[in-house]
Amino acid sequence: MVGLDVQHHAREVLIELYKKMAVELAKFPEDFPYRVDNEYSLQRRLAILLEETDIIRLEEEIDDGQLESMIAEAQDELANEIPNLLELKPWDTPANKWEKQRPYIYTEVEVL
Repeated sequence: MVGLDVQHHAREVLIELYKKMAVELAKFPEDFPYRVDNEYSLQRRLAILLEETDIIRLEEEIDDGQLESMIAEAQDELANEIPNLLELKPWDTPANKWEKQRPYIYTEVEVL
Protein backbone atom coordinates (compact mmCIF):
# COMPACT_ATOMS: atom_id res chain seq x y z
CA MET A 1 0.00 0.00 0.00
CA VAL A 2 1.34 3.42 -0.91
CA GLY A 3 1.73 6.03 1.82
CA LEU A 4 1.58 3.82 4.90
CA ASP A 5 4.60 2.26 6.55
CA VAL A 6 4.68 -1.51 6.81
CA GLN A 7 3.83 -2.64 10.32
CA HIS A 8 5.87 -5.71 11.15
CA HIS A 9 3.60 -6.55 14.09
CA ALA A 10 0.37 -5.27 12.54
CA ARG A 11 -1.80 -8.00 14.04
CA GLU A 12 -0.63 -7.30 17.59
CA VAL A 13 -0.88 -3.52 17.12
CA LEU A 14 -4.42 -3.82 15.79
CA ILE A 15 -5.48 -6.10 18.65
CA GLU A 16 -4.26 -3.53 21.19
CA LEU A 17 -5.92 -0.64 19.35
CA TYR A 18 -9.22 -2.51 19.17
CA LYS A 19 -9.04 -3.30 22.89
CA LYS A 20 -8.49 0.42 23.61
CA MET A 21 -11.42 1.28 21.36
CA ALA A 22 -13.65 -1.17 23.23
CA VAL A 23 -12.80 0.57 26.52
CA GLU A 24 -13.59 3.97 25.01
CA LEU A 25 -16.82 2.78 23.39
CA ALA A 26 -18.03 1.57 26.79
CA LYS A 27 -18.24 5.27 27.77
CA PHE A 28 -21.11 5.80 25.33
CA PRO A 29 -24.73 4.90 26.17
CA GLU A 30 -25.41 1.24 25.34
CA ASP A 31 -28.00 2.08 22.70
CA PHE A 32 -26.05 4.88 21.01
CA PRO A 33 -25.78 3.83 17.31
CA TYR A 34 -22.07 4.68 17.03
CA ARG A 35 -21.31 2.37 19.95
CA VAL A 36 -23.60 -0.41 18.71
CA ASP A 37 -22.14 -0.44 15.20
CA ASN A 38 -18.53 -0.17 16.29
CA GLU A 39 -18.79 -2.79 19.03
CA TYR A 40 -20.23 -5.26 16.55
CA SER A 41 -17.41 -4.58 14.10
CA LEU A 42 -14.75 -4.72 16.83
CA GLN A 43 -16.00 -8.01 18.23
CA ARG A 44 -16.02 -9.58 14.78
CA ARG A 45 -12.55 -8.30 13.92
CA LEU A 46 -11.04 -9.18 17.29
CA ALA A 47 -12.35 -12.72 17.01
CA ILE A 48 -10.64 -13.06 13.63
CA LEU A 49 -7.41 -11.41 14.84
CA LEU A 50 -7.21 -13.65 17.90
CA GLU A 51 -7.83 -16.82 15.90
CA GLU A 52 -5.80 -16.24 12.73
CA THR A 53 -2.11 -15.36 12.55
CA ASP A 54 -1.51 -15.33 8.79
CA ILE A 55 -1.61 -11.70 7.59
CA ILE A 56 -3.01 -12.51 4.13
CA ARG A 57 -5.81 -14.61 5.61
CA LEU A 58 -6.54 -11.90 8.20
CA GLU A 59 -6.93 -9.27 5.51
CA GLU A 60 -9.15 -11.59 3.45
CA GLU A 61 -11.38 -12.54 6.40
CA ILE A 62 -11.74 -9.02 7.77
CA ASP A 63 -12.26 -7.75 4.21
CA ASP A 64 -11.44 -4.09 4.86
CA GLY A 65 -8.12 -3.58 3.10
CA GLN A 66 -4.66 -4.00 4.53
CA LEU A 67 -3.96 -4.17 8.24
CA GLU A 68 -1.93 -0.97 8.04
CA SER A 69 -4.97 0.96 6.81
CA MET A 70 -7.08 -0.57 9.59
CA ILE A 71 -4.43 0.58 12.08
CA ALA A 72 -4.58 4.12 10.68
CA GLU A 73 -8.39 4.11 10.90
CA ALA A 74 -8.35 2.83 14.49
CA GLN A 75 -5.78 5.44 15.49
CA ASP A 76 -7.95 8.16 13.96
CA GLU A 77 -11.04 6.89 15.77
CA LEU A 78 -9.16 6.92 19.08
CA ALA A 79 -7.55 10.32 18.53
CA ASN A 80 -10.43 12.18 16.90
CA GLU A 81 -13.84 10.60 16.42
CA ILE A 82 -14.36 9.05 19.85
CA PRO A 83 -13.09 12.04 21.88
CA ASN A 84 -15.15 14.46 19.77
CA LEU A 85 -18.35 12.47 20.23
CA LEU A 86 -17.70 12.06 23.95
CA GLU A 87 -17.25 15.81 24.25
CA LEU A 88 -20.32 16.71 22.18
CA LYS A 89 -22.57 14.07 23.80
CA PRO A 90 -25.10 13.97 20.96
CA TRP A 91 -27.21 11.51 22.96
CA ASP A 92 -27.99 14.34 25.43
CA THR A 93 -29.82 16.36 22.76
CA PRO A 94 -33.40 17.03 23.83
CA ALA A 95 -35.87 15.14 21.67
CA ASN A 96 -37.68 18.33 20.67
CA LYS A 97 -34.59 20.42 19.91
CA TRP A 98 -35.07 20.13 16.15
CA GLU A 99 -38.78 20.89 16.40
CA LYS A 100 -37.97 24.28 17.96
CA GLN A 101 -35.47 25.10 15.23
CA ARG A 102 -37.58 23.99 12.29
CA PRO A 103 -38.11 26.86 9.83
CA TYR A 104 -41.56 27.93 8.86
CA ILE A 105 -42.92 25.74 6.06
CA TYR A 106 -45.38 27.25 3.62
CA THR A 107 -48.48 25.17 3.16
CA GLU A 108 -49.58 26.90 -0.03
CA VAL A 109 -47.30 27.74 -2.91
CA GLU A 110 -48.42 29.98 -5.74
CA VAL A 111 -47.04 28.97 -9.12
CA LEU A 112 -45.93 31.98 -11.16
